Amino acid sequence: MIKPCARCKIGVRCYSSAYCRPCGTQVMKEWRKKHPTRNQATQKKSDKKRWTADRAKFTKKRLARHHRWRDAHPEEAKAQMRQKYANMRDSALARLGTCCACCGETHKTMLEIDHIHNDGAIERKAASGNARGHRSFIYTNIRGMLDPNERYQILCSSCNKSKARNKGVCEHKTEDRSQEVGFCA
Repeated sequence: MIKPCARCKIGVRCYSSAYCRPCGTQVMKEWRKKHPTRNQATQKKSDKKRWTADRAKFTKKRLARHHRWRDAHPEEAKAQMRQKYANMRDSALARLGTCCACCGETHKTMLEIDHIHNDGAIERKAASGNARGHRSFIYTNIRGMLDPNERYQILCSSCNKSKARNKGVCEHKTEDRSQEVGFCA
């Protein structure tokens, strides 16, 4: 059974409301005028203004507190940063693969991330303003990509150096080493 609007008695109620759409809008406007402090939209705007005003002060305080802690605990801070980068590297290796794409080397300490299109310096310069860049950039970039294997690959250090010195081609590309024991390629 269709129920009429409680206010105008002409319109049809909207969903679980007692009013039709035009009457419901008018009722809400009247309520907001009577209760300005309970208005959520106004409250959110004032909170946003307050946060924007205090953000710079809050950030400076937090940063100063972090620097005081870091200066007081230098060894623990270094250990945390080493652990952070190790975790980032492990997650990047997990996404790209755990063996060299060229020769099949599996030792984690020997593996490096290689730019397939040899554009690593350009990418680092675009991201950080200089060609050296920062090592965390590549890890966060890999983590955010849908398919990082289109842009990056895992190579062992010797294959990566060989590729750099031989105009983008590794020495192993000419040899078939897939039959040797201990390689995953």
